[in-house]
Amino acid sequence: MKTHSDKKGAIELSMTTIIVVVIGITMLTLGLAWIKDTFSNIDELGQGAFDSADALLQDTMASNKPFHISGISFDATPGGDGDIIGIGIRNNIGGTTVQLTVEDVGAEICDSSWILVPEAAIPATEGELTALPIKIKIPKTIITGSTCFYLITAKDENENLYGSDTIIVNIV
Repeated sequence: MKTHSDKKGAIELSMTTIIVVVIGITMLTLGLAWIKDTFSNIDELGQGAFDSADALLQDTMASNKPFHISGISFDATPGGDGDIIGIGIRNNIGGTTVQLTVEDVGAEICDSSWILVPEAAIPATEGELTALPIKIKIPKTIITGSTCFYLITAKDENENLYGSDTIIVNIV
């Protein structure tokens, strides 16, 4: 025969189960929100970025210069929209594509993933100017006041060097 205390145990088990489920759903929701917020800083370079890079370079790149970056020092705000930098490549080495790479050569806090470059190789016509964008995108969790140094390198499909240069990114 069941007593009143047996029913009370069953109710406690149900309450415990409900509380665990509610806490689990809350943790899952907070975790998903955090992941979405963390990865919202990842951005691809669209056609607008290529157009901006082309406009930056048409007036500033000398006709005899094989490699050009539209600046040396840039200010970037954590969590901001990101700044587009133009890189110009004049194909004088006979390659058919350009691939950009970024290497962090500065402080430990810096990360080369903050400099977004086109993922795929970009076609490059021999003798012509090819404008490529890169975007500086600093995560909003980074503390201001740091300075980062990045080596930007452009090579063709055979690893022949078009050029390279260092940029300075001040996190403000």
